[in-house]
Amino acid sequence: MKDLFFIPEWYLKKRYFRKKLILRIFSVFLAAINIILIVFYMYNLNRLNDMNAYINDINLKNQNTQYTKEEYKNKTLESFECLPVQILNNITSQSICIEDKNISITGYINEGDGREKYTSIIKNIHNQNKFNIKNMYIPDKESKFTDFKIDLELK
Repeated sequence: MKDLFFIPEWYLKKRYFRKKLILRIFSVFLAAINIILIVFYMYNLNRLNDMNAYINDINLKNQNTQYTKEEYKNKTLESFECLPVQILNNITSQSICIEDKNISITGYINEGDGREKYTSIIKNIHNQNKFNIKNMYIPDKESKFTDFKIDLELK
């Protein structure tokens, strides 16, 4: 009572091989789709890496050109260039501190013509119209106008 219905053996084999063939075709089809998807993924990943590299190059160029443009000026260097030469020539010994737009000048002038040189330094700074005088140390009459300190700011 094993087989109540008679199904020929060749029919069972054909059905078995047909299922096996369909399974193989389906698996080959899925493998082909997977390979195609992997190729597209690798292609897009490569394009993405190229675009990132291109964007990084552009950013680096923009950062480098930002500091090399003619419009960009170093405020410390600009302050030093605007400092009048007459001031430096009138001072015997000096200490100049330049920081961004601020300049601090300290020094002393010979005792003989101290008053005239001190006023000429202040007039030169005022006439040049490039600096604001933030602070001045005006020497006492007893000190004979030898020591001074001037704090300036570039306009």
